[in-house]
Amino acid sequence: AIQYALVCNGGVLLVDGKRDKEWYEESLRLMKESQATLEMAMKLLQGEKNRIFDLRFIDDLFIFTKCNQPEIVVESLKRKLDTECVNVFNNGEKVYVVPTKLSKGMAIKRLREKMKPQCIIAAGDSEFDLTMVEEADYGLVPEGFKKLYQPQKNVIEMERGKLFSEALLERCLEITKNSYE
Repeated sequence: AIQYALVCNGGVLLVDGKRDKEWYEESLRLMKESQATLEMAMKLLQGEKNRIFDLRFIDDLFIFTKCNQPEIVVESLKRKLDTECVNVFNNGEKVYVVPTKLSKGMAIKRLREKMKPQCIIAAGDSEFDLTMVEEADYGLVPEGFKKLYQPQKNVIEMERGKLFSEALLERCLEITKNSYE
């Protein structure tokens, strides 16, 4: 069984399915300097005419919503926000504002330092996931990811002709079986 899982952009660590309080509190401390910029992003997005979904501040860690013309919304936010403190991007119609210190790649580094795991497997399908899959021992991505995002470190593309989730599960089972033999 998988004992640890990072969720909420790496801001939450699940240990045997339960939240690690110490990890979450450290995440909140790490993003403290981004708080004012996140508050400004909330105000800007509340008045955004292209927003088509609730505006959510997920676990007090990052902002999420959905927009029509998300690329235009992202570019507008990037001009108005301190991009040293936050990353602003979209994945399809989803728009995110995430503290720079809470990147998924940073979460993998924190996990490696805290737990010293034998192996870290990460799966991602967007630019949002790039730092994470590069930092992991096994970065699993859908076919075409390398061409789109040009990762600097080795990642493994899943095979064509299968659902990403099915290919991903098969590869994870294969990796964990080989890691523990």
